[in-house]
Amino acid sequence: ILKPDWYLEVGTREGRSLALALGNYVAIDPEFRPQSPPLLPGKRAHFLSMTSDEAFASGFLEREGIHPDFGFLDGMHLSDFLMRDFINFERAAKPGARVALHDCLPFGHGMETRDDAVIATGKPWTGDVWKVAWWLIQHRPDLKVRMLDAWRSGLVIVEGLDPENTV
Repeated sequence: ILKPDWYLEVGTREGRSLALALGNYVAIDPEFRPQSPPLLPGKRAHFLSMTSDEAFASGFLEREGIHPDFGFLDGMHLSDFLMRDFINFERAAKPGARVALHDCLPFGHGMETRDDAVIATGKPWTGDVWKVAWWLIQHRPDLKVRMLDAWRSGLVIVEGLDPENTV
């Protein structure tokens, strides 16, 4: 529905979600395992095989003149990582851009741990990224924050991003 000119995704892994990207995109993941992401005629696709911190700090987006208007943040499931990803995405985004934050609505207490050893068990793990949604609601009244009960552990949509905001 949105049809963003530039889509940016953190935590791409296999790249299955990129099949929904109809425009240009930037995919960031330090451990890519691509399955065959789409490459549409006339569109640009960039794969940055590094951490999101490294990708944003690299200056790549600025050099390429990329200002995403939609993002999907699903990187490391720790609140400090997601907060940095949000701040960096907003700084790079077009004014008024939207971003989706994944795994912010855990369905059980055990999945909220900051211990990433849970990953090896195969059990669901959201870490404590829910704190970012709470923080945005409390400290950024200029943003529209909506929580969606999306399978499996929720989705938070944040609208009205302002690259000039320093809060």
